[in-house]
Amino acid sequence: MILRAKSFDMCSTQSAQSGFMLLRGCAFVVACIAMSLVVVPHVAANESFTVNFGEGVEAKKIGDLRPKVLALTKKPVPDVSIEYVMKRYRALFENASTPEVRIEALDRLNSLSASFGINEAKLTVDPYVQAEVILDTYQSIVDSGETYQRMDELLYQTAKATAFTGDVLESIKRLELLVGLYPKSPLVEEALFRLAENYFDLAEFSRAKEFYVKLLKSTKAPRLRAFSEYKLAWTHYRLEREGDALLSLSGLFDQYPGVYNSLFTTDLEIIPFKPNAYRGFDLPAEPGLLSDGMRLLALLNQNGDRIANIKSTAEKLGGANREPIVLRALVDQFGTKQRFFDAARLIEAYAEGATLDKALFNYSLRAVQLYAQGGHTIESWKAKANLVDRFGIRSEFWARSDAQTKNAIRDDLIVVVGELAHLNFVRMQESEVKDQRTVQQAKKAASYYLQLAALKPNTVESYEAMYLAAQALETSGQTAKAGELYATAAYSGLAHQYQAKSAYAAFYLASGRGVGGSDTAEEWSETRFELAQKYLSAFPGHDAAATTALATASAYVSSGNEESATRLFESYDAFTNAEPNQRLAAAISLAGLYYNGAEEYAGFYRAEQQYLAADQLARSIIKAQEIEGDSDVSKSQRIAVTESARRSIDDISNGIANSRFKLAELAETPEQSIEHYASIFDAFSQHPLAPDAAFNGASVAVQNKRWAQGAAMHQVFLEAFPSNKLTEISRQQLIVSLEMLGRTQEAADELMVQARLLVDKDRTLSANSAYSAAGYYAANDFPLLARESYEWLLRSHPERPELAVEALSFMVDQAEPGSAESRSASERLVSYVEENKLDDERSASLAAVNALRIASVERDAFNAMSISQPFKSSLKKKTAALNRCTEAYKRVVKFGIAEYTNAARFEMGDIYQGLAHAIMDSERPSGLSALEQEQYAILLEEQAIPIEEEAIALHEQNVKTRGNNRADEWISASYAALARLNPSLYARPIIGPSHAPVSY
Repeated sequence: MILRAKSFDMCSTQSAQSGFMLLRGCAFVVACIAMSLVVVPHVAANESFTVNFGEGVEAKKIGDLRPKVLALTKKPVPDVSIEYVMKRYRALFENASTPEVRIEALDRLNSLSASFGINEAKLTVDPYVQAEVILDTYQSIVDSGETYQRMDELLYQTAKATAFTGDVLESIKRLELLVGLYPKSPLVEEALFRLAENYFDLAEFSRAKEFYVKLLKSTKAPRLRAFSEYKLAWTHYRLEREGDALLSLSGLFDQYPGVYNSLFTTDLEIIPFKPNAYRGFDLPAEPGLLSDGMRLLALLNQNGDRIANIKSTAEKLGGANREPIVLRALVDQFGTKQRFFDAARLIEAYAEGATLDKALFNYSLRAVQLYAQGGHTIESWKAKANLVDRFGIRSEFWARSDAQTKNAIRDDLIVVVGELAHLNFVRMQESEVKDQRTVQQAKKAASYYLQLAALKPNTVESYEAMYLAAQALETSGQTAKAGELYATAAYSGLAHQYQAKSAYAAFYLASGRGVGGSDTAEEWSETRFELAQKYLSAFPGHDAAATTALATASAYVSSGNEESATRLFESYDAFTNAEPNQRLAAAISLAGLYYNGAEEYAGFYRAEQQYLAADQLARSIIKAQEIEGDSDVSKSQRIAVTESARRSIDDISNGIANSRFKLAELAETPEQSIEHYASIFDAFSQHPLAPDAAFNGASVAVQNKRWAQGAAMHQVFLEAFPSNKLTEISRQQLIVSLEMLGRTQEAADELMVQARLLVDKDRTLSANSAYSAAGYYAANDFPLLARESYEWLLRSHPERPELAVEALSFMVDQAEPGSAESRSASERLVSYVEENKLDDERSASLAAVNALRIASVERDAFNAMSISQPFKSSLKKKTAALNRCTEAYKRVVKFGIAEYTNAARFEMGDIYQGLAHAIMDSERPSGLSALEQEQYAILLEEQAIPIEEEAIALHEQNVKTRGNNRADEWISASYAALARLNPSLYARPIIGPSHAPVSY
């Protein structure tokens, strides 16, 4: 890629002074060339002008040229518009016979267009046409052989025109002619600039370098020099002359002195240009020069040892103090390419060997941010640690820095040190085992917290940091130093959130300071007594204050002497100087001793009463603290006592609940037991024993057939503790209770809940529960709920076909007889039995009867069809219906239920008999003679007789199945049919009904 700046369209002040003018039209800059160009003022309506170009004399030398004369004469002229004037100039341009006139017309036309902003195509000249005119003019002057006094201007403008037409090489040729023939022309600098730019665009960097160098030698325009240095630097870079590129960059940077101190300048564009008094022609300010120059500087230093590159490049740019600009260039380049890791690592590597100062501290902070920006969290933390090592309060830099420097970096350093301290402290806390790694993290946390305290001496934050440092030291095993820090943090005189904790921690650690590390009772009591007095005096409202005061009594319990401890607690009211929370602690401790020593009902009753007394005492303490007390008692003390009492109520509640649970277990009557269990749930519903108490109370009620009470208590238990492990048993007992109370609809609801909950755990109970629920819903006239329950059973328990067929039978019974829903339900049941190959009697019977219902629909459709003319097609439809009937009744027979098999045979026999009669009674063709009618009847009879014989055979098969058994209704019906069909053989009395129903 060829790196280049934007091209400049240059207009020299000198050219304007000599009458040369650059005019723009349709976004194209064109030179208006004439023998003498004078800006024509706007012509007023009452003015006119004439131009006398003098006599034509062949010029032999410059002195022979005659001047042009412009004469204005004031004459009244018609008032015409600018558009009209421009139209006339346009006509003059198009019709002029000489190039000089055309160029004058073009000049006037462009002047008016620029002055009045008129750019209509019909009033102006196309830029390409203008370029051609300029070139033609030049050519005509050359061809004429006349000497032209402003040939440099003509060469310059024709160079621009040829460049516009795309002939860059021709443009270069003319510019080189200008530079070679007219070295003192005011247009030389512009020509050199255009030559350099053109060669740069053509990637002929050697030639471009040649002209940039010439331009820099000739021009004093500061911005032109800066831009040329910038482009020359890129030219050297493309020629792989990196040393020369650096020198050119140095020339660029020297024009912006502030760049050398721009390590933290966010936008390089705000750096001002070097002040100068130059008033001649110069380029306008070009944005992006510095940033692009810095990019080139980065490209020149990005390969190899970058730190070495920074140092060597800085020397070439003017000395070691130039190192920051090279560092910034590389960092910015890496940042632009999102190489945040490389950028941050470069800063750190540079800081390792550089002289540390405030700016480098801030840039090291930048490295931390770059690591974080790139998602390199670990490296970001390491960079923070390196920053503290280099610039922290324990560093050589801090030791030699003055107060102003320290104050300048203190706030940022505090933030970093605090973050490192917190990180290591959290890691220490999260460690599950105390290993070497945990100890190291604790030591680091302590070190950073101590540095943080030193950075903010004698402040609340410093003492809080000391407390956290002490905790870390305690974790690392340095208890002695930790104790000293706790004491300092506790008794500093400044209140902070860890002050009371610090005091208690100092007291606690002191208990292990025996001779040789031992902890004898005598030495413990002396040391801890001193610290306890100091702790209780300074922080009487702290949570652990009451424990410290009651340490003596607690020692009895620790040694196993509960009797002495009990006597001490029972006489605790004798200590008149005891605080209310201390008396409360004694009362609670006494209740605990009563509970632990109880074995019978009376003992647990005494424990419960003591806990109730402690509860009353705690509530009285809270109430008393809410009332304004003596002036000797501070508000903080009252608040601490209140909070302590409230926390104690939780312990008391736990004791009461445990005592009542034992009382319920040891109660002599069910009523007492239920009452104690219920009181636990009523008073302490959030207590861990509340679920067991509620369940046990309900179970005792059910076991003693107190159904209503048991049902109510189980319902409360299930609502309050839906996730408890006892909910299954509770629901089962609730269902039994509801059934015993006759509340079967509620039982059905619970059964369905149980069915769904146990679908994976206990499938047998789940299926039976759903089945029972459906039965209860049906019995309570809730058919839709019953159907939903059965449907759920079918979906969830395919392994229970015996329940499934009952569910499907229920759906058949619920459907309207004869409806499509009824037939669909019957078909569903029959298909289910068939698909699952069920052969038990119940399933087969249900399937057979429903198959018979389905077949009866086909039978009715068959019977509804008559045989009419045309006989053949009518008989075909009737036969098709017969086949459907046959398949339907065969389906009944497959289930092997005798009663329904007999019914199927009878129905088929009856169908065949009906078909035979239908054939005989069918419509006769019209137009038959008597003989033909008789013959037709014989033919019909021949058709009907085999069908009737088939009917007889089916009825006879039915009769034969009777054997020695009593004839059922279907066999009797077959006997009756045979008696009609073959009276000589079957017209005799039979046992059983005289007929059977024939419809379903």
